[in-house]
Amino acid sequence: MATFKAMFGSAQWVGGEQRTQAEIELDHVIGLRGDERVINVPASELMILTSGDLPRNLVQAIRQTRGQAYRAWTEQEEAALREMWERGEEIKVMTEALGRQWGALRMRARRMGLPARPGGDAP
Repeated sequence: MATFKAMFGSAQWVGGEQRTQAEIELDHVIGLRGDERVINVPASELMILTSGDLPRNLVQAIRQTRGQAYRAWTEQEEAALREMWERGEEIKVMTEALGRQWGALRMRARRMGLPARPGGDAP
């Protein structure tokens, strides 16, 4: 279960009344485009869903759960990534040691010219 703050472009029915803003408790988020389901996730996994401008404090909000998000890589972090990558360290160990998501590590490794990991790059 997660609580979301919703802002609507026009009044919408929420909890039996019309509102332009609301706090909504959800346990699951399903998004449809026509009859096609385009998103289906537990609400606790959804951080931001917007159709307008992103909040100014977006990076700070993301860093609450992903501390190194959008920070520049240091030479020491790149050296640590290279060492762990080349020795075939487990993905979980690398993400925890560097405080970054697997996608960030994979992208940095590619930019550094490191070879693909044996067995693919799925976490």
